[in-house]
Amino acid sequence: MAKIVFLIDRLPPHADPIAEFAYDLICGLADQNHQIRLLSTYRPGEALPESHPRIEFLRPFRTWSLLELARVLPLLMEYQPDIIHILQPRAEAARGFTSALNFLPSLSSSLIKARLVTTIFEIEASDVKTLKWILASSHAVTTATASQLELTRKLTNMRRNPPLFELLPISSAFVKNSSLSAPHIPDALQSFFSRRDLVVVLPGDVSHHHSEVIAQLESVLGDLPQSQILFAGGWGKTSIHERHLRMQRWENLLIGDRILISGPLNLDLERWCLNHAALVVLAGMPIESSQLARLIREAMHAAVPMLLTNAQVTHEKLSFESGENCVAISTFSSIAKATSKILLDPEARERIQSVLRQTSNIQAVDLPANAMNRLYTKVLEGL
Repeated sequence: MAKIVFLIDRLPPHADPIAEFAYDLICGLADQNHQIRLLSTYRPGEALPESHPRIEFLRPFRTWSLLELARVLPLLMEYQPDIIHILQPRAEAARGFTSALNFLPSLSSSLIKARLVTTIFEIEASDVKTLKWILASSHAVTTATASQLELTRKLTNMRRNPPLFELLPISSAFVKNSSLSAPHIPDALQSFFSRRDLVVVLPGDVSHHHSEVIAQLESVLGDLPQSQILFAGGWGKTSIHERHLRMQRWENLLIGDRILISGPLNLDLERWCLNHAALVVLAGMPIESSQLARLIREAMHAAVPMLLTNAQVTHEKLSFESGENCVAISTFSSIAKATSKILLDPEARERIQSVLRQTSNIQAVDLPANAMNRLYTKVLEGL
């Protein structure tokens, strides 16, 4: 089995689905008898995740800067790993994180005889230059979405020996619960779900959703008194003035008491909401977002019907088929009609849920750790 060094910024119990997925992937590889050393960030008072007998935790980083090279280099040289695997954090942390990663490609090809594997969860325009530098020496690359995979291929298409590529979606079907007990549900959230059966969930902040999507769902509330809408997030970038106008509009439409802005939710509460929803609307989210890819798999795991655009269905390249395991629309103007139809037809919802449960079970057969293990095998064949 291989000796692997993982570099990751955050670990559970931090309420971050990417950190949770990444650590579960690492544990899965440790279960396959790989010898693992995990390098992460030291934050005073921050707890470590549950220990694993085959994982050695080291937290040498504070700022992930080049100044910390003196601490990291001896650790890598002493361990002499077969693989250095960089698990890139989310875009909001990437700038500080990647500044320390620039030195790894040169190390892995000179002082340290290791293969470099890079896993990407988010890509921002400002990160492309640094990412291109890292990818230039990567032997394998995995991404969370198909669009990221296409971009990384373009960034490496001038190489004489391009890296191996693998799509590794962030999937809740393989993520351990982030808490050992049932999550505490805030009273406001519990009360909102208990009042009516037909709760439509829009994951994320209000500002993340297209205004036409919100307008279409407002009309659904007007037509179906038994329905409610939960924005599973905060207001986001919506200004105070815009918030006031929107809330006033909801009051004028007599639907204000059937809309809840939950505020930011941790992963456990997000899953609880999906498990109790009648429908989750993802149609307004951009198709290139890894957040969309993650939420699709969260919804599949919760067996909750999804409302998606045809473009999203095509882009995700999943086994979606309108009327079988999702509700697909061609334009936003169809949202109200499609939402009302699925909410008023409990048998149709049950059929979709049944198909989603089967799909989730099929996908669970091949764990991400197995896919990554096969990729490692291919990479190490070149040593």
